[in-house]
Amino acid sequence: MTSQLTSQTPATVRDQLLHAAVGLLNDQGPDALQTRKVAGATGTSTMAVYTHFGGMPRLIAEVAEEGLRQFDAALSMPKTDDPVADLVATGIAYRRFAIDHPHMYRLMFG
Repeated sequence: MTSQLTSQTPATVRDQLLHAAVGLLNDQGPDALQTRKVAGATGTSTMAVYTHFGGMPRLIAEVAEEGLRQFDAALSMPKTDDPVADLVATGIAYRRFAIDHPHMYRLMFG
């Protein structure tokens, strides 16, 4: 996924597959990242995964890249005049992301 889809942006099949894979990972864990489950979640055939990603390894790599984009967004916050407070806030945001997205966190850093 290029970034967050908006209601004005038509989702491509590739975007739908990626979004479904991210959702399956977050909801059910890494065992849910299977070609049939991702295709089923988008209403496409399994061939769509191969057409758009060349197979599950590339789709999983794209899921990790999307996770890194989400992680970056979660850590982006305005700087203040207090660098210690900024560091603490970043640490809290880091931990919150890891707790809220444990499967994604493990995929990215495990």
